[in-house]
Amino acid sequence: MVAKPSNKSRQTLLVLGALGVVFGDIGTSPLYALKACFSGHHAVPSAQLNVAKYSH
Repeated sequence: MVAKPSNKSRQTLLVLGALGVVFGDIGTSPLYALKACFSGHHAVPSAQLNVAKYSH
């Protein structure tokens, strides 16, 4: 007989999974956005004028 996980451990696993999805998406979204801008049929040329430079 296999023991069922408690509601608390189930909830903990769901929270960890949700955090992974949210923060994983936030971390990779800029990469996909850059790829979409600078590649493909309607791509913007990757010239210095088209790439924003941030200096502090």
